[in-house]
Amino acid sequence: MPYSQKAELHCHTTSNDLFGIPFLYESVMSPHDVLNEALKQSIRIIAITDHDYMGGYREAEKIIRTKNLPLLLVPATEVTTREGHVLAYGIKKEIPSELPLEKALEEIHGQNGIGIAAHPFMGQFGMHDAVYSHTIDGIEGFNAMTFRREENNQAKNAAKKLRIPCIAGSDAHQQGAMGRGSVWFKESVKTVDDFIHAMKQKDFKTTEFHPNLFQLTWDHGWGHLRIFFNL
Repeated sequence: MPYSQKAELHCHTTSNDLFGIPFLYESVMSPHDVLNEALKQSIRIIAITDHDYMGGYREAEKIIRTKNLPLLLVPATEVTTREGHVLAYGIKKEIPSELPLEKALEEIHGQNGIGIAAHPFMGQFGMHDAVYSHTIDGIEGFNAMTFRREENNQAKNAAKKLRIPCIAGSDAHQQGAMGRGSVWFKESVKTVDDFIHAMKQKDFKTTEFHPNLFQLTWDHGWGHLRIFFNL
């Protein structure tokens, strides 16, 4: 069975704006924008991974249910731990931020979710060598916003050494970045439980493309104007 379902597993929305100051929005996509872009790109599985907050997921869930959209929405968030960021999939509620990494992973596993190291070798936000000493379930081997090739290569090598799943993520904060780091699943993945099982079994493939920097700058600038002027 081919891997025909495209998944976007790392994207952010305006739902938990980090700054609250005009023109300093971290993401310029609303949950509605994310879903529209997913449909435009024929993405079938999506996880909104706002930082330490699932409001974007809950809003997207309502839109999908109301409009009966052909999307599998995976409950998720990007958890800020003391040792770095973790993508939590399949969870039921937010994980407190700034916990020690191992405690955050226990919280994720206690909700029957999985914890994937996000951009593990990216500056202050990655967990770096902590990936080797904690019970992570996988690694984001390609992050489209990590433009330093060696950082992505380090992540892939760590996943290979640890023999754990290695995914790709767009880390999209604007439409132009959506779908740049994708994971592809078989048609048999129809539920969140199916998704978690496929992730654990490494039953997927990935595709990797860095976004165009000019397009990103344009999208982010236009997004700020659109939000500020309520266009």
